[in-house]
Amino acid sequence: MAQGASGVTNSTASRLVIDAGVLYKNIDIASLEDGTASTPVADAQASGTLIGATRGGNTFTAGRTLREMEADGKLGPTKGFKRRQSVEATLQTNILEMTPTTLVDVLAGADTETAGSFEKITGGPIESTDYIDNIALFGTHTRGTDDTDAVVIVLENVLAMEFPEFSFSDEDELVLPVTFGAHFDPSTPNTEPYAIYISSAVS
Repeated sequence: MAQGASGVTNSTASRLVIDAGVLYKNIDIASLEDGTASTPVADAQASGTLIGATRGGNTFTAGRTLREMEADGKLGPTKGFKRRQSVEATLQTNILEMTPTTLVDVLAGADTETAGSFEKITGGPIESTDYIDNIALFGTHTRGTDDTDAVVIVLENVLAMEFPEFSFSDEDELVLPVTFGAHFDPSTPNTEPYAIYISSAVS
């Protein structure tokens, strides 16, 4: 019996993205884009804050909806007739570590105050200052020869879209399922509020 065709080549093993990745907030995007930096990924992470351990992976979607413009006589989708209708980029994650900062991040508009030995966190209206500048997912690339061997997905102007359900189970740990949503900057309304960075050395 003939063997099925395969797209595997000598380069395939060095072109894979593996494992769940790691989340940071408020990284220095300029460090990623600095062509003279020797360690742009490390520099970007150093300026940000590690969100912490996750469980169950991370999922990014650009959330792009395209609309076909209609015209009499068209038989079907036609080149040149597609327009963006909406973009709702999201990053779904499952946060394992819980700190006061984490809870503020996952409750959009949260207010916090010290209450004895505790941080008291309550909901409140969403202000412009409640948006997280960016959240970045750093994935590991199997090329793995230098600092730039990562796939980085960055969402900008981010809010947690709804407060996660707290599910306590015997002989298990609490995991917070969170969907972070990116938001357009009104000063650049045509620029979608996310970016994907992959090393140009991967070829």
